[in-house]
Amino acid sequence: MRSYTLTEDVEIMEKLGVGPYQLFLLKTLFEAEADRVPIYKSTRKMKELGLLDLDALADLITKGIIEDFNKLSITGTPEFFMDYVELTPKAMKALNISSFKAMELMRAYPRLLEINGKSFSLVNVGETELSNTYARSLEITDYTHEQVMELVKWAKENNCLNVGLKKFSETHYWLTIEEMKKSGKGNVGSVTVEML
Repeated sequence: MRSYTLTEDVEIMEKLGVGPYQLFLLKTLFEAEADRVPIYKSTRKMKELGLLDLDALADLITKGIIEDFNKLSITGTPEFFMDYVELTPKAMKALNISSFKAMELMRAYPRLLEINGKSFSLVNVGETELSNTYARSLEITDYTHEQVMELVKWAKENNCLNVGLKKFSETHYWLTIEEMKKSGKGNVGSVTVEML
């Protein structure tokens, strides 16, 4: 099961308007997308222990966060109703928050940088690795993803992105961009291949 930071949990609950137990159900369904067998065992055990709150699940259906393809009711074995409910795209996006942010950053980031007539790739990291480093870096710097995306937009317009995406995330390069933006300075000058 993938791990979430407390910050991400709170963000998901805010975005979707759910409580901690409903978040747990959503995470369970999210994991079920990849591997249903452990989820079947978990939901069966939860039901045996009286921990499976079907009203909370029904509320998620009412809110449009999960879709019920059974349409009859949430009854039967855990396997039965687990096979008939799915997360909506809105919920998938919220639960895959780190990956979504990394993917959005990767798409916005310039792909190439030209140095002395040669092109070099600036997207030098995979989405999974970026997802991990970027989430940690956001927490460390106390910046939001939206703030970073605005700084990336400004930096692209002012030719200030001259480091690889991996280094951008690991070194919190958005802090440098913010300093450039505040000081009114654009491009920082010459770049070497080693900087990438």
